[in-house]
Amino acid sequence: MTHPCIASTAATISALRTANISGRLDADTRLSPSVYFSSDDKGGTADVTLYPHEGGLINAEIKVTGHPGWLSLNIGLGTGAFNEGDTLGIITDIRGTDTFNIRPYIRSSRNSDEQDTILSKDITFGGTPTISTLLHTVSPADALPHDEAYHTLILPLPIRDLSLVLNDLCLFHLGAESGLSEYSMTLGRLAG
Repeated sequence: MTHPCIASTAATISALRTANISGRLDADTRLSPSVYFSSDDKGGTADVTLYPHEGGLINAEIKVTGHPGWLSLNIGLGTGAFNEGDTLGIITDIRGTDTFNIRPYIRSSRNSDEQDTILSKDITFGGTPTISTLLHTVSPADALPHDEAYHTLILPLPIRDLSLVLNDLCLFHLGAESGLSEYSMTLGRLAG
């Protein structure tokens, strides 16, 4: 059975692929109901302009003025529960202005409580299209293995002018019972 967050993400990506939004984004504009750019505007601004990207997901030019505290692309994964030992996989086909790495995380929201799970590997943006595969095995220290929550994949972006082309994104889930783990369980890992 497909995990509800995987089904939700697949629907989100499909909607984004057909949306073909272009033009300058206002602060509250969403690319689809659960995909949006976010920035802290206290120390500066990040202006996002989208360009047509037929068959792809996002083609954005970002201009930063001042020093915003953060800049990110947020992708809602939907509501679901994960178990300790589950493995989440993210595959991206992405290009940036130049080469840089980001460490994505998943924000889990339960009622008014938000907690983050920092994923175990960077995603690489290259000056040419770069495919990155990230596997993250859910550990006891993560915010993921608890009650059902709304999860958002957050891609923190460099706080500077940049181009971002997201050709594709795929999320997959393997339950703990599959036996796949990105690492061997040890007492040290269990301790966090």
